[in-house]
Amino acid sequence: MKRILEFCLVACVSQYVVPAQSTRDTAVREVQQASQLLNDALLHGDSNALAVLYADSYIHVDQYGERTGKQERLEEFASGQRRFQATSPHEDVRYEVYGDMVIVSQKSTPTVPSQTFNGRAVSVRPTTVTRVWVKRDGRWQVALAQTTPITPH
Repeated sequence: MKRILEFCLVACVSQYVVPAQSTRDTAVREVQQASQLLNDALLHGDSNALAVLYADSYIHVDQYGERTGKQERLEEFASGQRRFQATSPHEDVRYEVYGDMVIVSQKSTPTVPSQTFNGRAVSVRPTTVTRVWVKRDGRWQVALAQTTPITPH
C-alpha cells in the first residue's frame, strides 16, 4: 500500500514539474533564437529588424548610465551613427524565466572595439549585459537592455 501511495504521489507531482521544466526550456530556446536575430540585426545595422525585436516601450541603459528609447535607438542605427563591427563573446549566460518574461544576463569581453558611436570607438572593457525579454503576440521582444561595466576589484 505504501508503494502505491508513493507511486501516486510521484505521478501527481511530476505532472506539474515536467511541464514547468518543458515550458522553461522552450522559453529559453526561443529567447536564444531571438537573441541570435538581435545580434545579427545589430551587426548589420538593420533598423527594420530591430524595430520588430524591440518592444514599443524599449529602454536601453548604456555603460555610462544614459537612457535611450526605441525610436532614438532605431535612428542611431538607421543613420549609421551607431555601428557594430563585431559581437563580443558571451560567457556565464544566465536565464531566469518568469512566464512570458525572460531575464538574460551575460558577461561580454570585447577583444577589439566592437562598436562606434558618432565615429568614435566605444570602450572595450568587459561588461555585464542584461536584457529583459517579453513575449507579446506570440513573439519575443526586448523591453529593457542594460550594459554595466565590470571593474577590477
